[in-house]
Amino acid sequence: MSDKAPILSKSAESAGNPQENALYYGNNLSPTSRRLQILFVALVVIMVGITIGLSMDQGFKHGANYFMLGISLIGFVVIEIILILFIRKGELPTEKTWFLYFVGGCVILESIFTDVLLYQGLLKRVLNTPKHKLNIKSTKCCSYYPVNDSLFGLTEEQIQLRQSVFQFCQKELAPKAQEIDHKNEFTEMRDFWKKCGEMGLLGITAPAQYGGSEMSYLDHCLVMEEMSRASAAIALSYGASSNLCINQIVRNGTEAQKDKYLPKLIKGECVGALAMSEAGSGSDVVSMKLKAEKKGDHYVLNGNKFWITNGPDADVLVVYAKTDITSDKPQHGITAFLIEKGMPGFSAGPKLDKLGMRGSNTCELIFEDCKVPEENIIGGLGKGVYVLMSGLDIERGLGSSGCVGGVYVLFSGLDIERLVLAAGPLGIMQACCDVAFNYAHVREQFGTKIGEFQMIQAKMADMYTTLNASRSYVYNVARALDRGERQPNDCAAVILYTAEAATKTALDAIQILGGNGYINDYPTGRYLRDAKLYEIGAGTSEVRRLIIGRAINAHYK
Repeated sequence: MSDKAPILSKSAESAGNPQENALYYGNNLSPTSRRLQILFVALVVIMVGITIGLSMDQGFKHGANYFMLGISLIGFVVIEIILILFIRKGELPTEKTWFLYFVGGCVILESIFTDVLLYQGLLKRVLNTPKHKLNIKSTKCCSYYPVNDSLFGLTEEQIQLRQSVFQFCQKELAPKAQEIDHKNEFTEMRDFWKKCGEMGLLGITAPAQYGGSEMSYLDHCLVMEEMSRASAAIALSYGASSNLCINQIVRNGTEAQKDKYLPKLIKGECVGALAMSEAGSGSDVVSMKLKAEKKGDHYVLNGNKFWITNGPDADVLVVYAKTDITSDKPQHGITAFLIEKGMPGFSAGPKLDKLGMRGSNTCELIFEDCKVPEENIIGGLGKGVYVLMSGLDIERGLGSSGCVGGVYVLFSGLDIERLVLAAGPLGIMQACCDVAFNYAHVREQFGTKIGEFQMIQAKMADMYTTLNASRSYVYNVARALDRGERQPNDCAAVILYTAEAATKTALDAIQILGGNGYINDYPTGRYLRDAKLYEIGAGTSEVRRLIIGRAINAHYK
C-alpha cells in the first residue's frame, strides 16, 4: 500500500470496498460521519451549557449535587475526545464506532435527567432546607397573579409599558425590597434612579425637548402601580421626584429653569422633592410658617419643613414659603422656590424612622438664613398657591393633600397629586394578591389546599373585586385628566378609596397566610405598613372626605 493510500479500519478492509463504508473513509470523513460529528458537538455544547447554567442558578449557591454534574461533564468530554480523535484516525472498527455513538447518546440522556433533577428535585429540596443551613437570606417568592389589561381598555403601547416596567422592577427592585425595608435604606438608589432615567420613567409626562417621554397621566399611573407592586417605598420616592418636582417644573417653570433643572432630573442624575408640610401645618398647609424675606436680588428663607419625602437625598426641591405674612387671607402671599442641595443656610435633618415606606427617606428640612436667588421663584411671586393648585391633584391621582377652613377649593390642583399617588395602593393590592393567592394554593390543612375552603375563597374574591374596582376608578380619572377634565372630588375620592382598600386588602392577605403573614420572612406585614401611609400622607382620609362632601354640597348651592 502506498504512502498516500487511505487509512482504513480493519472492518473496512475486510469489507473489500472502503469507499462504500457509510461512516468514514480514512481521514476523509464521509458525509454521514460529518453530520454525526456536528450533531454531537452541538449536543455537547447545548447540554453542557444547560447543565452548568441550571447548576449555577439552582445548585452551586445552594450546595448542588456536584457528583451528578461531574459525571455529565466527564462523560461528555471522554466521549467527544474518543469520537473526534480516534474515529478520525480510523483506528476503531465501525461496530465500535457505532457503539460509542450509542454510549454518547446515553450520556446525553443522563444529562437531561440531571438537568431535570437540578431544576425540580434539587430546587425543591433547597427551598425546603432551613435558611440557617443554607446560609442565605430568606426572600419568600411567589407567582404573579395576572392583570387583565384588556378589561381596562389599555392600548397596546400601554400594555407593553406595563410589561416593561413590571419586568424591570421585578428584576431590579423586588429582590431588594425586604432588605430595603429592614435597613430603612436603599444603598443602590442612585444607580436605580439612573436606570429609571434611561427607561424614560422619570420624565414620563415631560416634553421631549428636555429629555422627557411626553406620555399621559394614565401612563404615569401604570408606572407608579407596577413600581409599587415591587416596592411601595421606592415607588413613593419615584412619585415625589417624577410628579411633585419634575411635573411642577414642567407646568410652572420658566424656560431657563426648565433648561437648567429638567435634563438632569429626567436622566436620573438628580433626585427631586417637594416641600410643603410643616410640623404645625399638615392638612392646614396654608398656615405654613417658613418665611422668605426679599433682600436685594435674592430672598432669605428661615424656618422648617417636615415629613419631606426624598428630603435627605434630593438635589432639587420645590419649596413653598410665605413671602407676604401681612395678607388677610392665609392662602395669599405664598411663593414657590427652587432650592438646590448645598445652598448656604439649607440643610436636611436626620432621616426619620418610620413605621412603613422604609427606604423612602423622609426628614425635616432646615432653613437658616438660606439665600435663594430671585430667579429661582417658580410660578411667580405670591403665586405659590396656584403652583400648588396645578400640581397636587395630580399627585393624589398618582396620594393627597388638602386644607380646611373654606380654602380647600383653591387646592383643586391637588387632584394631579392625588391621582398619581392613588396608583400606589393599586400596586400594593396587586402584590397582596400575588402572595396570598399563590399561598392559598400551596398551603395545606386537613389534607386540602386552603384555597379550597370557602372562607378563604371569600377573602380572595373580596381582594380581587376591590382591586379591579379601584383600578378601574383610577384609570378612568386619569383618562379624564388627560382630556383636560379635572374633578377635584373624584381625585380626592380615588385616593380615599384606594388607600383604605389597600389597607384592608393587606389585612386580608395577612389573614390568609396566618402565622406566616405575621412574620417578616413574608412581605405581607410590609404591605400593610406601607399601605397605611396613603391614608395619612398627602392629605388624610378625613380631609379627603371633607373635600368630597363640600364638592357635593356645592352642587346644590
